[in-house]
Parts: sequence; structure tokens; C-alpha cells
Amino acid sequence: MGTHRLSRRLSRFGLSIMSLLVLASASLAAFSAQETIDHNQEYTACLNLAQQDPQRAAASALYWKGLGGDFGAMHCQGVALMAMRDYAGAASVFAALADQERLPIPERSRFITQASQLFLKAGQSIKARDAINQAIAWDGEDLNAFVLRARIAAATGDSLSALKDLDYALLEDPNQVEALIYRASLYRSLKRYDLAAESIAKAQGLNPDHPYMLLERGILAATQRDTLTARQAWQKILLNHPNSAAATAAQQNLNRLRG
Repeated sequence: MGTHRLSRRLSRFGLSIMSLLVLASASLAAFSAQETIDHNQEYTACLNLAQQDPQRAAASALYWKGLGGDFGAMHCQGVALMAMRDYAGAASVFAALADQERLPIPERSRFITQASQLFLKAGQSIKARDAINQAIAWDGEDLNAFVLRARIAAATGDSLSALKDLDYALLEDPNQVEALIYRASLYRSLKRYDLAAESIAKAQGLNPDHPYMLLERGILAATQRDTLTARQAWQKILLNHPNSAAATAAQQNLNRLRG
């Protein structure tokens, strides 16, 4: 993963790196005056190492934390664990960061949201739900949190709660493409094909090249035996987003059509 991609990922987590490093620097008071650590340099080096050798980066972060790395070290550890695909471990690190009362509430809310996403990815739906509920309690204006809670509810079979959160998010912002896609998928699973088609049509109008909109559009079409539309949607993903996870799913679906 390149530097720019990592930067985008960190930005998406909503992290205030300066907050982490300032707090890390403050912890140096507990150490000898002879101990000099450049926490900015350590943080950059740790994240760079996480791209190349995440296992070593995780170990380095723990060592750095013992030398006063504090929240910056914890964050690097979480990033390294994500790179190792230890989603449960990374979620626990972000949840621990969210528990730190020295951080401002908006920062803690973003950390606990990230923890929720990772718990869900690790298949720990109950922990994911508890985490996102805390995020919403801290920041009830983050509509993405409601969409995430809907995904968690759907994963646990609570379709009504999922629809409620998606409807609320779309009432507040009708242009949320991902919320429309998730709602279409949910309606399809409930065999409400008319409502699924309505949601996917709205998503298509907002972003006709969104890979997951195309994926869901194809699945919905295939469910209704419209194999031509399904094939066109999935082939467009392969053409425009060849290296995406959506492309992998689209290729698998196309193979089933041919089979």
C-alpha cells in the first residue's frame, strides 16, 4: 500500500495525528532527562514499517509505547494489526484509544467507530453493535455511523432495525449512495424487489459507476432472471474497477451464469 493510499486511509479514520503526537510527547516527563525521542519521526517510521513488515511494526509500536509513545504508538499498533488482518486485535486497540479520556470526544467517537467496523469485519457483531452505539451517543450527527449500525443489525438478522437506521440516514441525506445500496440489498433479501429496484435506481442516478451499486444491480437483475442486465453490470465492474473486491465478486457471479 503506497504512502498516498495510507494517508487516505488514516484520513478516513478521522484521526488527529497532532493530538496523538502531542500527548505522546507529554508522556516523556516520566522518563530520564537523558532519554530523547523524536515522536514525529518514530510515528512516521512505525507507519512506514507497517506497510512493509506489519509484524515488526506491531512489536516496534509496543516497544515505543514503553518509551512514552503513548497514543501514537497505540495507533501504529492498530494499523499494523489491520495490515496483518488481525481485525479483532486492531479493533481492541482502537477501542482502547476511544477509552482515553485525555482525547476529545470527537476523536474518541472516530476511534470507536473504527473499532466497530473492525469488530464487524472480525465477525464479532455484538461488540461491533456496542461500539457503534457508543459512537452515536457521542456524535448523533454522524450519518455514516447509522449506516454502519444498519449493516451490523443486518448481520445479526435484525432487518427492521437495519431498515430503520438506513431510512433515518437517507431522510437526513438522500444522496448517500452507500446507504441506498445497502437498503437495496436488504430489500432484496426480504424479497421486496420493487423497493430494492427503487433504491438501486436512485443510487445509479447519483453514481452510475459505483462498483457496489453495479454489483447489487446485477444481483437484483439475476434474481429476477434478467441475465442480460446482470451480465452488463458485472462486466462494467471488471472493465472499470478490475482490481477491486467488487470485481472479484462480479467475476464469480459471471462464472455462475456461464455454468
